[in-house]
Amino acid sequence: MIAALDEDLKRRLGAKQKAVLLSDETIVKQRRHHPELALDEYRLIPEVVQKGKVIREKDAKLYFFQRQGHLYMTTIKATEDKAENYLVTFFRVRPGYMRRKQREGKLIRDWQRD
Repeated sequence: MIAALDEDLKRRLGAKQKAVLLSDETIVKQRRHHPELALDEYRLIPEVVQKGKVIREKDAKLYFFQRQGHLYMTTIKATEDKAENYLVTFFRVRPGYMRRKQREGKLIRDWQRD
């Protein structure tokens, strides 16, 4: 498990569990497409999911954005049977990318503060 959804996000995703998993295939894809990310950055994923701005698009994925020095985005989806949730991608983005996603989707949760 790489992260956990809260009850509201679990419900919005239609998921049966809170756990967010990271598949071997996604690890390979991440290394290939985002070699610039260091291990310490991957350790930010739970916080991005817990505190980040959340946008949902029509494709039933949740997009999480959180600023931790850089602006990071991670995407989570549930399997077709809703039995499991998977991290689809994680990378650094520019603010314009987040604004575009927000225009295309629906804001589910704004930034969370401590």
